[in-house]
Amino acid sequence: TKAVYADTEGFVSEMDTRALGMAVVAMGGGRRQASDTIDYSVGFTDMARLGDQVDGQRPLAVIHAKDENNWQEAAKAVKAAIKLADKAPESTPTVYRRISE
Repeated sequence: TKAVYADTEGFVSEMDTRALGMAVVAMGGGRRQASDTIDYSVGFTDMARLGDQVDGQRPLAVIHAKDENNWQEAAKAVKAAIKLADKAPESTPTVYRRISE
C-alpha cells in the first residue's frame, strides 16, 4: 500500500473512470468472468476528485496492491486516467436539466 503522485502539479480536470475500474480488475479486485474470484484487499483509496489540486504532497490515489509489480501497473493506469490542468475546472450543476412531460 502506497500513494501515487502526479509527475507535475496541477488541478484534476478529467478522469477516465472506466480505465480506473479496469485497473482494479487487473489487480484482481473485480471479475472479467462470472467465475473469477475477487481479491477484496486490492483497490484505490483517498482518490483525488475533480478540481482537487495535486502535487508532491497530495497524491492522486493510494493504491492497495498484492505486490510491487501490480502496484507499478496500477500507478501507470492512474496517471494515464487522471488528466491535470493549470486551473481548476468550472463546476457543473448537480442537476443538469429536468425533463418533464
